[in-house]
Amino acid sequence: MKRILSLALILVLALSLVACGGGEGDAESTVTKKYDIADSTALLSAVWDKFAEEGKFPTADGATSFVVDDAEALQSVFSFPSDYVADIDNAASLMHAMMQNNFTAGAFHVKDTAKMGELTAALQKSLEETQWICGMPDKFAIYTVDDYVVSVYGLKDNLDNFAAALKAAYPEFTTVCDKALER
Repeated sequence: MKRILSLALILVLALSLVACGGGEGDAESTVTKKYDIADSTALLSAVWDKFAEEGKFPTADGATSFVVDDAEALQSVFSFPSDYVADIDNAASLMHAMMQNNFTAGAFHVKDTAKMGELTAALQKSLEETQWICGMPDKFAIYTVDDYVVSVYGLKDNLDNFAAALKAAYPEFTTVCDKALER
């Protein structure tokens, strides 16, 4: 009887380990990659390259890499929720040179795509609750492209131009939200 019980327990333990291992593999494959994107800077550079000339605005240096281990800077610039900083491994920015609230884009590579829904929901909530200083953006939007989250805020025309350029660069992106900010 003890042997049967021991074997049953071993079998249950082995099955639970197999089930957990299978779940992790599935979580990583929840996003089917459609594009070969080197990193967040490459993503934003590809979008900027697709901007119509009449829609371009002055930027400091185009798309630039952003330090991901500085939770305070990510929160300050992008309203990126600090609880999710450990879930990204690279980031980039594209900003209006004169006024951040005219246009700011952040691209974030998500390590575990199973967390993308949770991360984008937290990012949306953070953007909605931001106390804007020196002028309020007209709207914000959040998109996903493969295992990247892209957030943008600013003037309506700039965001519309960004969405058109994003579609030209990555036609199969997903819009998570596109919201006007209440003044």
